[in-house]
Amino acid sequence: MFNLNLEVGNYGAVHSALHRLFGFADGAEKYFAYRICVPVLGTSSDDVLNGAPEDRNCILGLAGSDEITGDGSLTVRYGVPGTLSGSRDLLAGNSGDDTMFGDGKVNLESGGVGTLEGADDWLFGNGGDDDMYGDGTVYCSFADGTLHGGDDMIDAGHGDNTVRGDGTMSILRSFAVLSGGDDWIVARNGNDTLYGDGSARTLTGGDDTLASFAGDDVLWGDGEAWAILNGGDDRMLAGRGADILYGDGIANGVYVTFDAVLTGGNDQLNGGRGDDQLYGDGMASGAFVAATLAGGDDILRGGRGDDDMWGDGSVSTSGNTTATFVGGADTFVLRAKDGLDTIHDFRSSDGDTVKVCRTRLDWSDLDSNGSGVLDDGDAFVASDGTDTSIDLGAASGRSDAGLNVLLLLDTIGLTEDDFMFT
Repeated sequence: MFNLNLEVGNYGAVHSALHRLFGFADGAEKYFAYRICVPVLGTSSDDVLNGAPEDRNCILGLAGSDEITGDGSLTVRYGVPGTLSGSRDLLAGNSGDDTMFGDGKVNLESGGVGTLEGADDWLFGNGGDDDMYGDGTVYCSFADGTLHGGDDMIDAGHGDNTVRGDGTMSILRSFAVLSGGDDWIVARNGNDTLYGDGSARTLTGGDDTLASFAGDDVLWGDGEAWAILNGGDDRMLAGRGADILYGDGIANGVYVTFDAVLTGGNDQLNGGRGDDQLYGDGMASGAFVAATLAGGDDILRGGRGDDDMWGDGSVSTSGNTTATFVGGADTFVLRAKDGLDTIHDFRSSDGDTVKVCRTRLDWSDLDSNGSGVLDDGDAFVASDGTDTSIDLGAASGRSDAGLNVLLLLDTIGLTEDDFMFT
């Protein structure tokens, strides 16, 4: 294993390798100001490549399973606050199983107070099964740490990757706060797991964009909090696989003194061509502590497959503690030829709405008997007293009966106020 200094880097070699692998060398020059970034090129072995703080680093890992860190590290001792500020780096892996951190690492010793200021980094996974972090890490042991995430752009590439838009904070009886950046994350082939943000005791998510192309992927709009999670307003797009999308992240109350509280953002979830599962919010879970989930006002579009949609998330506890749930006002968007879609938690009392687009339908087409309520008396509606199904394809004449059907579980008595038509 090699630990390479940036001083030995050669810009020409990095430039040539970037152009050969990705074809974006000219764009990279514009972003990093030609010949101003500090270059380093790995080897075919398993390398440890560390950038320097305050420099714009351009690091390419080549073959091997590399550990690449955009900036340096900082140790903060008791009584001397410290800050590590990242620079705008470009990190690129290759065919190995790489681990990448867009920024550096802060280690807080007992009683220390430190901050990691993440920069706006570019990370490219290329091949291999990679672990990628848009920012760095803060380790807190009986200390107070803060991480401000940068606005990162991450292309996971091919392989089964795990990507976090920001960094992580390891905590041991510490005050650890993460403010996520507004990140852009894309996964290509492979079965990937994407988190818009990182992990901390208290997490405020950024407004992230996550997209997957192929494979069976799991997308989380935010990250994981060990107590309080305030979700960002995220946008997610699924690809061709059977994907699972969560508009927010996970709030886990795992310590006796930390209740789990998740406040959902106002997210947009777009299913793809596969049979997808869409959850407008995330999960709040308390182990011997209380848990609360307040859902955001989310927009869910199932897409072409046979999709399952939940406007909100889930909350659970153990040990005789309290679980509190407040749903958001969610919008479920249905289009012609969307397939067989199921809404699991439609609640008129929360302000939920079904938006029917591009079908040329209006309320009178669904409520064909004019009763004001969708029931078995309507031509394209079926209700068994518990659930309601609407054959949108047959009603619009866009498809044969049974091919484009919306099923609303545990929902009856739908009225015009529950729908929008565009």
